[in-house]
Amino acid sequence: MDFLINGRAFAMDEVLFEGKAGEVEEWEVFNNSHMDHPFHVHGTHFQVLASRQVDGEWTDSPWVAWKDTVNLAPYQRLRLRMVFQEPGDWLFHCHIIEHEELGMMATIRIR
Repeated sequence: MDFLINGRAFAMDEVLFEGKAGEVEEWEVFNNSHMDHPFHVHGTHFQVLASRQVDGEWTDSPWVAWKDTVNLAPYQRLRLRMVFQEPGDWLFHCHIIEHEELGMMATIRIR
């Protein structure tokens, strides 16, 4: 099994996404595997706005709280909202260390 983000294993010199400090970002993250992946973002906190199971409808979150990690169940999609306040290169990754070490990690550059 591969442990990837957007079809790529982590490379220290690769920036997968770019953003701008102070701007609201909305991400849709998708777990395309049969395993849970606790999704963690450095440099900010996020809110889970909605979730969707494999063949289901989007369901709004019953409460919206600030998090830095959320479990992404098998084949689940989540809509996240966040604002990076500080410029820099920030990592996001699966918080299972073996998955992270096998490449399930990426960098976003905030300008």
